[in-house]
Amino acid sequence: MAEMMKEVVVVEPHKYEVREVEIPELANEDEVLIQMKSAGVCGSDHHIWHGSNPCSTYPRIPGHENAGVIAKIGKNAFKGIHKKAVFVVPKKAKKKLRKKLTAKVGFQKKTMKIK
Repeated sequence: MAEMMKEVVVVEPHKYEVREVEIPELANEDEVLIQMKSAGVCGSDHHIWHGSNPCSTYPRIPGHENAGVIAKIGKNAFKGIHKKAVFVVPKKAKKKLRKKLTAKVGFQKKTMKIK
């Protein structure tokens, strides 16, 4: 039997479902799987919920401001970080924001590029 996890899906504006799905496997050895421990709700999530984001399609899993621990790591991914706490910073975030977040939460400063 496969391991399961829960996901929240906005199926249409003002309607969501909590689904139980299989935990995904790594698609290739360059990936990591992050077990989410927390997620923020930002303005774009608010607009997705209300149906006022013209770029959104449904169903949609909201959330891109999250933190967790690395649950699985591909052999070609980062070395020496298995089970360490991580936070996800969008690719377009400025270096200043990355430095500020790193200092604030006290994580090791490592640049991790996830495809």
